[in-house]
Amino acid sequence: MAQTPTLTQAQLGTSAAAIVTAASGERLYISKVVVCNTAAGARTYSLWAVPPSQTAGNARALVLNRQLGASGSVTATEDVREVAGLVLDSGWSLQGAASVASSVTIHVQAVMIT
Repeated sequence: MAQTPTLTQAQLGTSAAAIVTAASGERLYISKVVVCNTAAGARTYSLWAVPPSQTAGNARALVLNRQLGASGSVTATEDVREVAGLVLDSGWSLQGAASVASSVTIHVQAVMIT
């Protein structure tokens, strides 16, 4: 069984979009997720676990409209513990969105298991 560690970094937009997706025939173990607000004002973000050919929604929410403080504040960065340990099966994705585009950066540390 091959294991390949990955680190994915992205800025969240205002619509749900895939951050990481488990490739065909693989499973993706998410070990750590960190989000950071880079804007001068507070922002919110949401994360979803989404099966293939489906869309993000309340039934798939992992974190919904969680607030991050302004850049430079103690609450501007958060370790999202609810997502650590999540395993995405083949075709599943971790999707995210923020209240304002290009303000919230996300870092996902994961291991693909084939």
